[in-house]
Amino acid sequence: MSSHLNISKHLPFLPILILLAVTSPLIFTGCPGPLAPPEVIEEFSWADFNETTRWRSLSPIEWHGTYDSEAVFAEAESTGKPILCYVSRYESDLTATIEDGLFSEDAWGEVISEKFIAWEVNCWENPDQGQWFLGGANDPAIFVMPAISGDGDEFAILDAWFGTDILSFPLHEGILPLDNPEAEARFTYLADAGPEDAYIPELPMFDLEGEEFVSMRLGDLLDGLDYGEGFYPSDCLYMIIATANDESAQTELRNRITAWGSYMISVDEEAVWIPEDAYIPGFGWRIDPIQTLDAIICAIAADLDWPVNKDAFLNRIGELSAFNTENGGGFPPYFDVRSTFSENQDYLTDESSILETSTRLIDPIPGPQDIVWVNASIMADLVRLVNIDPELSASSFNGDSTFGEAMTGIAIEMIDYILENPTSTESPDIYEQTYLLDLLVQVYQRTADRSYLDKAGEIAGTFSPEEPELWFYPDSLPCLPDLAIALHQYSWLAEDEAAREAANYITEEAIPYAPGFDITIQNRLAFAYDITHSKCLHVTIIGSPDDEAAQDLLAASLTGWDPRKLAQIVDPELDTELFERKGYPAFEETAAWMCVDDICWMPSYDAETLLESVQEGLDELNAAGEDEE
Repeated sequence: MSSHLNISKHLPFLPILILLAVTSPLIFTGCPGPLAPPEVIEEFSWADFNETTRWRSLSPIEWHGTYDSEAVFAEAESTGKPILCYVSRYESDLTATIEDGLFSEDAWGEVISEKFIAWEVNCWENPDQGQWFLGGANDPAIFVMPAISGDGDEFAILDAWFGTDILSFPLHEGILPLDNPEAEARFTYLADAGPEDAYIPELPMFDLEGEEFVSMRLGDLLDGLDYGEGFYPSDCLYMIIATANDESAQTELRNRITAWGSYMISVDEEAVWIPEDAYIPGFGWRIDPIQTLDAIICAIAADLDWPVNKDAFLNRIGELSAFNTENGGGFPPYFDVRSTFSENQDYLTDESSILETSTRLIDPIPGPQDIVWVNASIMADLVRLVNIDPELSASSFNGDSTFGEAMTGIAIEMIDYILENPTSTESPDIYEQTYLLDLLVQVYQRTADRSYLDKAGEIAGTFSPEEPELWFYPDSLPCLPDLAIALHQYSWLAEDEAAREAANYITEEAIPYAPGFDITIQNRLAFAYDITHSKCLHVTIIGSPDDEAAQDLLAASLTGWDPRKLAQIVDPELDTELFERKGYPAFEETAAWMCVDDICWMPSYDAETLLESVQEGLDELNAAGEDEE
């Protein structure tokens, strides 16, 4: 048992009106081919794309575009017609049925054209506007608003339809009631209604405390684990930490991770993006790359083989021209799945079937690549991967570098572009800042370049715990758990007490609103609460970033995933101020201090001893969590 030393440390976004489930909207093709030259991203036009859809070509509706809000409300006020706002999601498997079933000439096209000002808000064309309405939901929605809407930034709503409920439009029961006499009466009501008939949605609040909420969410997850229910990798990450001392739960989690890999082998041994159907059978081939990266991290955390083919994964990443940041890019996020599900998912009869693997074809739509928060989130996960997996980091990549070198270089390019072009995206600030902060924290830990910690500090400083009314909006809860974790991690690296207080504020103040959101967001918030309210294991290496011993100690301390664990190199000559805030003594030889909060082990001078100390610290963290339960 190592000796302990007691060291005292000195230590506008518009509201989203309607909230739905949120998972990453990004979609990738299911199965890559062999390694090939980078694909060419053709020039893309939403106008050209929209003209190719059947409901566009066969519909009498004249749609205003995403950015036409001023013209929409001006026309509504001058004509007295209400506004029908269709918030489109081209990655949703509902889209084909909705667009063909509602907007074409042989459906409600004539009625909508006659009675409403039609406005399409395309969530991919303008993520900011889409999230403003939906909170990042996966499925489309329809809103009807009066001719003169609410005051200021708030939209008054006459009626709204979400997901499969859209198929009952203009009613709220039944499917496509084209011959339903009640539909005509409802259309008449909506056309004649005014602002006095509308409402401005408000988020419900629930009487919940932090520990109660966390216990409830973890209990439900463990019950589902016992009953064999499916869950997402983001939930698996939470359970891996929360059940560290529960052998039975850990075994079942390992079985699930292994099953994800078995599913992929049964589909295609070279597949690299895991579909939702692997996690929750029947959910289809919608692809979320962030969940795939979380699945890989789950496997590394559980010391298992990857659930996807690692070589194929590296090849696929190598193919993506997504890493060309010259035009603000990251990943080409547009994929057309409107026809993917129609033969297997019959929404008209409200019947659902598990999709055949042969339906996994998804056609790419080349499009804009400047969705900053999505790109930064994926890039942060890729840097996280190379931080926690030394073998992956050292893997050959594209023949002329290692995967770790390549991902670090790409991440730095992406950071530089985002910081140099702050107005190049329409993404909401709080989403952009959240994932850029996470990316900066990961890159700083890997590179020991103080400039990235300073840039992270500039972002963290905008979330003052003294003025939360300037930035804390419960409507943004889909990204708030990730913001809390990023602020918490930054606070320990920079010894920034204000950032730590802001992280705690988020998790405590968001919980009363959480039950109004999708269950995956609730689980993520419970995870963030656990992280921000637990002790932190932090390794500080006192030495030069150029020193080989310091690099070896850093690599050892980063190995293995645990969000409660952080590591950094602090140069007492270059980082004088931070070195003083840390309060560690400097020795002639490079040394690593491993502490759990303010309780520190004796310094380590080699990787093997440091790894032993880190494991002791993790055991202590897990034991503390078990005692709290």
